[in-house]
Amino acid sequence: MNQLPELEFSRLYSPNDARRITDTLDHLLPHLTVEDIVLVGGLAIRYHVINGGQDYPRGKVGDLDIIAKDVSAIHSDTHEEFLIAHYHPQDSYLAIVDPQTRVKVDIFDWSRPPYKPEAVRFDEWIVQLRSAEDQLAVIASDLQKVFHDIKVDPKQFSDAQALLTIADPEGAQKSWSALNEGSMVKAIDNAEEQAKKRPDLLQKNPFRTYKPYCNECKDTDTYPLTPLLKIAAVFQLETT
Repeated sequence: MNQLPELEFSRLYSPNDARRITDTLDHLLPHLTVEDIVLVGGLAIRYHVINGGQDYPRGKVGDLDIIAKDVSAIHSDTHEEFLIAHYHPQDSYLAIVDPQTRVKVDIFDWSRPPYKPEAVRFDEWIVQLRSAEDQLAVIASDLQKVFHDIKVDPKQFSDAQALLTIADPEGAQKSWSALNEGSMVKAIDNAEEQAKKRPDLLQKNPFRTYKPYCNECKDTDTYPLTPLLKIAAVFQLETT
């Protein structure tokens, strides 16, 4: 049997950020049905690009992104250790914050099932990681927002280019074709040209906000909401 690769954050992040993301997962995984979740987003991108032999900027840890087959994969005792920032029952979106590490975890639904996720080992856990090909296809889809006057983080363009250097082109195209038509590479090129015409649509973290309310949130016994101003105060500690 082939030994699973290790998810070694010391290779992916600065020492301080490696400790923060390690501690966050140590706190989080016992509260999850691990076989029903997949790690996606920035962590997956960083893992694949660096393990593909490419350099990747060592910025600060952003949000930790996860997709879950069902919201029930996040257990009812999660709020005992994490702050519940958002719970949107209509689309099963859940955002939680580790108050010790000041890392926010965004948990999304399974509306785009992962294409050939990769199993990796983290401590005693075996977790699934979105593949480089699937992550590239997801980013390519996100970049199409520039054609609909929706702001996009410019980092997504650089992430797409980084993944293009290491992802299997055929696999990425297959993942793209599950929900889109035409050539994925052409779609990325077209989005880059549109962004040059509309630089006003490029904004770092365009959807990050700490409003004192959220009309889509519902407070439940399973996921009791923490006031968003208290959530904002946690992150203020990181910037002072």
